[in-house]
Amino acid sequence: TCKGDKTWFAVWSAIQYYVEYDKNNATSTHSMANSTHKYDVLKELSPNTYERKFTVTYVYGYDGKENETVTATAAFVGWAGLPTGQIKFLDKESVINLAYINEDTVILYAKFNDAKVLLPNPTRDSHTFAGWRLDSTTIYQGNSEITPSSNITLTALWDIITFDIIYNGNGNDAGTPPEKQVKDYDKNIVISAAGTLSKVGHSFISWNTKPDGSGTSYAKGAPLPGPTAEDAIN
Repeated sequence: TCKGDKTWFAVWSAIQYYVEYDKNNATSTHSMANSTHKYDVLKELSPNTYERKFTVTYVYGYDGKENETVTATAAFVGWAGLPTGQIKFLDKESVINLAYINEDTVILYAKFNDAKVLLPNPTRDSHTFAGWRLDSTTIYQGNSEITPSSNITLTALWDIITFDIIYNGNGNDAGTPPEKQVKDYDKNIVISAAGTLSKVGHSFISWNTKPDGSGTSYAKGAPLPGPTAEDAIN
């Protein structure tokens, strides 16, 4: 039997809520487990285990040089409340009261810096490097920095070195020297004959890289092999 007034006191239990860790634009294939939190209790967020990595493969395109692959790794910088939002929490930051409804789930999104790669500037005998081709419209220069957002393959572009073979009559009385020839650095060409050149009291013997004949001699019709870089044949 109750006699007199009674006071009943409310009994409260702190709500429980969860934090879900969304990989956002990470390349990791796994998912992080949700963490469980209590209202009014300070607790660290789970350590980030997501990664954002992309491979860059260099195709050099000639014998004796193997293709290379490097990995561009982006640094994890924190958690945001939206996929494109600003960073709200750092890794393992202590948080409190992120939700107010029992069994609610709060989603945090992983944020990363750009993954940067410094492109090499390769060399090749008898060629000059003309850049890295990504596709039909995109070419990157050597020693430039790129920020890949996927795995990519870059193909080296090469221009073969060429030079002119110039024929000099070297004191001829009549006629004109043969037209110059354009020589690829690593390809043979056939040495021209004297053509219409003539000199009174002399017969044509050969071409030479020095006016006094003390250089390298080349007979007409002989192949000029590569590599060589004589500028003029007299």
